[in-house]
Amino acid sequence: LEPRNFALGLRCAQPVPEGVELWLIQQGTPRAFNYRVLPPFTARVGCTFLEYPKGREACDPRLSLNIVFSAPLSLEAARQVRLVDPAGRDMPLTPMPAWRQPQETTQLTATPSAAGFGEDSRYSLRMPAELRDTLGRPLANAGEFPRSVAFVQLPPYLGAVHAQSVMPWQPGSGGAVAAFAVRRAEKSLPVRQWRFGGEMGEGIEAYAIELLQARRSNAWPATPLDDKAGAPRTSTIPTQGGAMEFVGVPLTAPGLHVVRADSAAFSDYMGNRKPLPGERPDPGPFQRYTVVQATNLNPDARFSDIGASSVWVTALDTALPVAAAEVAIYSCKRELLWRGRTDAQGLAQPGEALRGRLACSDAGYANGAWVVVRAGNDMAVMQAPANWYGYQVAGGAA
Repeated sequence: LEPRNFALGLRCAQPVPEGVELWLIQQGTPRAFNYRVLPPFTARVGCTFLEYPKGREACDPRLSLNIVFSAPLSLEAARQVRLVDPAGRDMPLTPMPAWRQPQETTQLTATPSAAGFGEDSRYSLRMPAELRDTLGRPLANAGEFPRSVAFVQLPPYLGAVHAQSVMPWQPGSGGAVAAFAVRRAEKSLPVRQWRFGGEMGEGIEAYAIELLQARRSNAWPATPLDDKAGAPRTSTIPTQGGAMEFVGVPLTAPGLHVVRADSAAFSDYMGNRKPLPGERPDPGPFQRYTVVQATNLNPDARFSDIGASSVWVTALDTALPVAAAEVAIYSCKRELLWRGRTDAQGLAQPGEALRGRLACSDAGYANGAWVVVRAGNDMAVMQAPANWYGYQVAGGAA
């Protein structure tokens, strides 16, 4: 055939099987015809599979369930499809309108409630006997329905609620906690706690900054925690051992806390689970850490690379100025830039001592100076990031 602007109409002398690809034979040479016969009209269930216990796969009860059709059907026909829960109630199914065909759909979605579909439960997916697509074809795999849809019992879990957080510390009442989310773990979890407090002096300031920087990328400082904070305090936290719950580890003093929780059940599951499609295997270890600043100090920094800078420190519980607090300013590479104390109004004033010294960048870390404030055994560490124009105008962070 010569390349021209024409249409070629072909008609097969016999029925063509569904889903096959057609080829055009020209002078004995097969050429792709860019035509495939429509596949059979089928329905399938799509969900996120989990394996627990080992060897048993079922749908995740926390995530949506999709019923996917290989060809479009009318919304009226789609509304006849039923998903029935264990109590015999119909679950709402939301059709996704087809592109440019708002009265047709190829997918129905069941969205779980806040409580989920229910762990270790079974639903029934039912198709109407006369279900057909928009071409009038019956469901080719109608014999698979009604079909049971199983939801898995969720596996053991242990995780920090926040990788890094700041909690107010009220002298005399405490109240700060390191929070963990726990599910189907042991009823007593071992905990280790390291603390860095204001009374530990200047020597821990740069290390505290390095710790916060490293944890942003799930890494650790070059020097082990024990070498700086000493042996950790050990304790246990009780759990119910069942459904998801949140448990807190009390922090008994102000300062920067690193808290680690362990669960043998969670470690065993993670070490033996099958990764989800596209998921990179987690090599472990499977302890979970959280870093919490428990403090009553509220520093606010205003830095300028071309003028005067200042730091104002107030108390979180009273909003009153904190006098005689020690203030240290470090670059993002943890180089000391300035050290001083707050006055009676809670102000520490480097003045123009930081002029031309604030610009800093380090691989993986934001471009911003750090402020460390120590008062008694309390300590607060914060980064004051540069604004859009760097530190050329007054900027900072509370």
